[in-house]
Amino acid sequence: MSSGRGEAGSFWDLAANGRLAGRHPGFRQRAEELAEHEGCESRANLLRCMGIRRVSIEMRRYQLILLVALLAAVAGWARPDGEGEDASRIAFVSNRDGDFEIYVADTRGNVQRNLTNNRGDDWLFDWSSSVQREDGCAFLLGADGSKIVFTSDRDGDDEIYVMDSDGANVQRLTNDPADDYTPSWSPDGSKVVFVSERDGNQEIYLMNSDGSRQCRLTDNAVNDSEPRWSPDGSKIAFESYRDGNWEICLINSDGTGERDLSNCPALDGMPVWCPDGKRMAFVSWREGGPRIYIMDADGGNVVGLTRAPAWEWSPAWSPDGRQIAFVSNEHGNDAIYVMNADGSERIRLTSVPVNEREPHWSADGSRIAFQSLADAQFDTCVINSDGTHAVRITDNQADDLYPCWSPF
Repeated sequence: MSSGRGEAGSFWDLAANGRLAGRHPGFRQRAEELAEHEGCESRANLLRCMGIRRVSIEMRRYQLILLVALLAAVAGWARPDGEGEDASRIAFVSNRDGDFEIYVADTRGNVQRNLTNNRGDDWLFDWSSSVQREDGCAFLLGADGSKIVFTSDRDGDDEIYVMDSDGANVQRLTNDPADDYTPSWSPDGSKVVFVSERDGNQEIYLMNSDGSRQCRLTDNAVNDSEPRWSPDGSKIAFESYRDGNWEICLINSDGTGERDLSNCPALDGMPVWCPDGKRMAFVSWREGGPRIYIMDADGGNVVGLTRAPAWEWSPAWSPDGRQIAFVSNEHGNDAIYVMNADGSERIRLTSVPVNEREPHWSADGSRIAFQSLADAQFDTCVINSDGTHAVRITDNQADDLYPCWSPF
C-alpha cells in the first residue's frame, strides 16, 4: 500500500512502496529519484534504503517467537482491556482479505469492520473533518462525519468514490480512463480536491462533493500531486516537480495565485498545515537527508526543527498546534517521537526495536495511533501522547496500515 505517504500516502512512503511505485508514473518517478539520490540501483535496494525489510517465510516463525519474548520482557505492548465497542474509532487499510480494503475498529480492537469489501483495492486513506490528515489524503470523512471519500480500482482503474461512514451507499464520483486518486474533502465538505492523470501527467483537480463541476487547478508539463487544504479552505498546498525537483507550492482554491513556497534545490515534500493555518511543517533534504522544517504559510521564516544524522519525516501537528509527532531513525529503527512546535522537548514515545511509522493524533490530542512492524507485518497501534500505555489494536498475518482517528 500508500504510505502513502511506507507504506504511507506520504512523499517518502509512496516513493518507498514497491506496489504503489509500480502503479502510477508519478510514484515511479519519485521512487527512481529517491533511489538515485541514495545510490540505490533497484527498487529492492530502495526499500532497504527506506528501512522496509521484508523477512522470508522461513524466518517469520523465528522472528515472531523472538519478538514476542522481547516485547514481553520490556513490557512494550499491552492488549486492549474491556469488552464491547469503544466509542472512539480508528480507520485503517488492511490486506487481510487478499486485497486492500478500508476497515474501521474501536480502540480496544474488539470490533473490526470491513467497510469496502470488494475485489479491487480501496486505499490511500484518511479520515478528517476540520483537522486534516498529516500525510495526505487517501480517504476522508465529510465535514459532518457522515461520508467517506476514497480511491478504488474496483472498476479497472483508480477512481474516486464516496460512501456512508458505515460503508453503505457507495457512489462513483470520477469516471475517466486515466487514474484519479488522493481525494481530500474541503473543510466545509462542499468540494473535493484530487489528483488526476487525465492530461498525461499528475495535475490537481477540484470538484463538488457530488462529483459535479470537475475542473483542473494546475496546468503544467510536470507532475503536481499531494494536495492539502488550508484549515479555512481558501488555499491548497501541494507538491510540484516543475523546477526539476520536488517543491512545495500553494494555490488559491479558485485556481489563482499559484506560487512556489519552498523554492530550494533540494527535495521538499509532505507539507502539513498547522491547525491555525499560519504555518506549515514539511520535510526537506536540504541538509543531506530527510528532516523536518517549519515555515510561515507564505513560505517565509524557514526553520529546521530536527537534527542530523537521523532521518526524520511524517510530521503531524497536534490538534492544538503546540506539538508535532514525527518518525525518526535516530536509534536505528523507525520510532514515533513528539516535540514542541519550536523543536524543543523532543521525546521518544515508542521504544520497541521494530519499525513504527504513520503517527496520527486523536481528536482530543490525548493519544496517537501508528503502525508497528511487530511481527513481520504492520499492525495498528495506539499510545498515549506522553508515551504510556501502548496498545496493539490489530494482530494478524496481514498488513494493517495508515491508522487514522475518527474526528468524533
